[in-house]
Amino acid sequence: MSRVTCAPHPATKNDEWDAFVRAANNGTIFHRQDFLSYHGDRFAANAHHLRFEKNSNLAGVLPLGIFEEDGGRIAKSPFGASFGGLVTQLDCSLSDMGRMVEALLAHLRENGVRYLKIVQPPLFYFERFIDYFDFYLVKNGARLAASDLTSYIPTGPQPIDLFLPRARRDTQKALDAGLEFAPSGDVNGFYEILMENMRKFDGTPTHSREEVAWLTERLAEEIKIYQVTHDGTPVAATLIFEVNPRAWLVFYWAQRQESTQLHPKNYLIVRLAQLAHERGVKYIDFGPHTLNMEPFDGVTMFKESLGGLGLLRRAYQLEL
Repeated sequence: MSRVTCAPHPATKNDEWDAFVRAANNGTIFHRQDFLSYHGDRFAANAHHLRFEKNSNLAGVLPLGIFEEDGGRIAKSPFGASFGGLVTQLDCSLSDMGRMVEALLAHLRENGVRYLKIVQPPLFYFERFIDYFDFYLVKNGARLAASDLTSYIPTGPQPIDLFLPRARRDTQKALDAGLEFAPSGDVNGFYEILMENMRKFDGTPTHSREEVAWLTERLAEEIKIYQVTHDGTPVAATLIFEVNPRAWLVFYWAQRQESTQLHPKNYLIVRLAQLAHERGVKYIDFGPHTLNMEPFDGVTMFKESLGGLGLLRRAYQLEL
């Protein structure tokens, strides 16, 4: 029988970790150490990333933090990211996954952890859909906690064909209005449009202006600002995470209030889906389709009007 071990990951091996995630079946930018490092020392006391080895070869990685909450220790994956979970290669067998989960739970118990909380990526981030990790979590007593839907569309040369009739008409107006779509390095301009939208809905961005600047500079190949202009003036913008080769995440999308009649967000999504398709990306992730397991006000309807459908972003809780 193959020997599987679970141990804390040393920062000296971060390059090995990130290379493993990039080549994995279900690895995303949110699992990588070069992304998680944008938090600086914020979670230094909590970070407890784990690596799994089979016969001394890296077989899995789990970004993890341990927190003191409600009088007990709680392990979370993700922390400071959209989703986490155990990352493995495509050839991970059912029996090897069983041994990794067994080693994980033993390690957590040895470290006094009372609860494990896991949020899995939606399945469209997987190269091939595999539920081995979910299976063994449930087998060991995990239950689904509050699990929201994530909205997504497939990419393609004519994404407008997915839109509902009214959105299709609005988008055709945008296509006829002389709008332009292009990448942008203007963090301040993007953040100005974003904050204008946030104030309208009494919202707060997940990332500060400085964090957006850090991410788009340090991870420039995968985190990018795109903007829509009309007669040279920015009217809409988005922050895109190229999460992995299979899917991109629209983290924010925002438009100028005075430009609403031009429907620049519709135009932005059409051009983005076309660009992703040209680069071999299969899906665009619109982000939350529900909030706290309820429809997300008008946001859900807007995403559905652009062809968005919901997939469960499964959140598990396991009492140890």
